[in-house]
Amino acid sequence: MVDIILNDERYSFGDNSTNWLTLKVTDYDAFELVPMDDSVYEGLAGIGIALSEAYDLVDSLRQKKIIACLKRIFSTLLNSYSKIQNTSYFVGKLGIISAIFRIGLITDQKLPSYMSDIIDSYCLNIDVSQADFLSSFPNEITAFRNTDTTIENLSQSLNKLKELGIYDENYICWNRLEVNNVSLAHGNLGVEIALLLLAGQLRSTDALDLFNKARNFDNRQKIDKGWVDKRNNETSANWCHGSTGVLVARLAQLQLDDRYKILSDSEREELKKDVEHAAEQIVEIGFDMTNFSLCHGTSGNLLALSYYMNYLGNDESKKFKSILDREYKKLHAFGLEKGWMCSFNTKYNVYGLMTGIPGVLFSTAKYLKEDSSLDILIPNL
Repeated sequence: MVDIILNDERYSFGDNSTNWLTLKVTDYDAFELVPMDDSVYEGLAGIGIALSEAYDLVDSLRQKKIIACLKRIFSTLLNSYSKIQNTSYFVGKLGIISAIFRIGLITDQKLPSYMSDIIDSYCLNIDVSQADFLSSFPNEITAFRNTDTTIENLSQSLNKLKELGIYDENYICWNRLEVNNVSLAHGNLGVEIALLLLAGQLRSTDALDLFNKARNFDNRQKIDKGWVDKRNNETSANWCHGSTGVLVARLAQLQLDDRYKILSDSEREELKKDVEHAAEQIVEIGFDMTNFSLCHGTSGNLLALSYYMNYLGNDESKKFKSILDREYKKLHAFGLEKGWMCSFNTKYNVYGLMTGIPGVLFSTAKYLKEDSSLDILIPNL
């Protein structure tokens, strides 16, 4: 996978810029080979993160090639940073800072001082119309959860979440009721992580109340196996929609409660039951070979289960070890023989971290390292 990524790089000796042609769906639902954007989700920052993660797992010759490539990505991202409007992690500036920092650890390139200043004292962009976890400030709040960064407008962000919420009886959501799924990318799950962090940081009973009302909305869609996917009235196991997003979101919430001790025993037990329910559903339907991506495919499901296994860290985790070994081997056997299925076929490669081959690489590297960070499924600086 490293070789595929490096061999398809297109760079300029003139200005040291770089890019890849990746397969994307256009606004007219057609497939098209286009240059990548700069984002973590499906752009250059994501490739930089994946190659940085794989660096210490490859031989010295490939390491040299990775370093040369990462230096070009570093330069390209620096040059385009000021032109990017979105400030969030997955599709905006914060994710680019995260990628540049990770790249610098490999290449010895330094984070510019203005980026270091941003990390020291951060102001969330709450001038938005939706609290979407993929593209808005809840992912910024979440990304800082393991840092010492001072976020200047945390209280204001809580007020903004109150303002953007859609209220009904004893629950709340942040999207149109008729289309709102149990979703990490676009539903309540990601907002709930931010709310629990706000509850802990601000010691806010309002934030905790919103967190529990948001979970009430999720519980309305919980069924015997997984959660209802309103797009097809079935059930899904993906990072973006369904059980995979539930699994990593609840793990992040349990970790936050380990730190802040703000949930009751019964509330914490409900989170654990959701984790178990989600894991069962992923094992049952999550290893389809029709898509390998992190966002909506097998690599994301395997990585989420890997994080869960490492979170358990006891005899209970052994059953997941055998499942993960088997399914990762099956994934790689298919990919090596037939190609990496990250779109409608294997003829054209997709190079987004969340949508393509770099995500398969990232997932595999994290599994081999026995990592428990929840990175990148839950944003992390």
